[in-house]
Amino acid sequence: MSVPVNTPNYTALQNPTATSTTGNIGYLQCTTGTSLTLSTTPAGGTTTTSASLNAGDIINTGGMNLANGGNSLLGNYEAKLSQTATASSNGDVWQGEFSFTPEAGQWNVPAGSYSGTLNFTVSYN
Repeated sequence: MSVPVNTPNYTALQNPTATSTTGNIGYLQCTTGTSLTLSTTPAGGTTTTSASLNAGDIINTGGMNLANGGNSLLGNYEAKLSQTATASSNGDVWQGEFSFTPEAGQWNVPAGSYSGTLNFTVSYN
């Protein structure tokens, strides 16, 4: 699954957390106790892979560049699968989320809207 990542109206004068973006990529339901593996790859970036041993959040982080024409905005993403509930006999329910926070001090980056793509791959045993 690929999700768009956008930071509308970025300016270097803003606190990076003020220009961060978050999103929900949906829900995944699987057999109770299934181990999941999350791999994330930003467009043009490096793949990060983490696995779950049936409980707890799966969190991937890494660097990511967003673009606006020929300009790049550097930052970091966090992708997370959280086990939200056990749906009784219907299995485990996981929620996928992501966030992007621009790095501080990018004074040469023009103001504007920047976008990119973060690819999610979820596998299971």
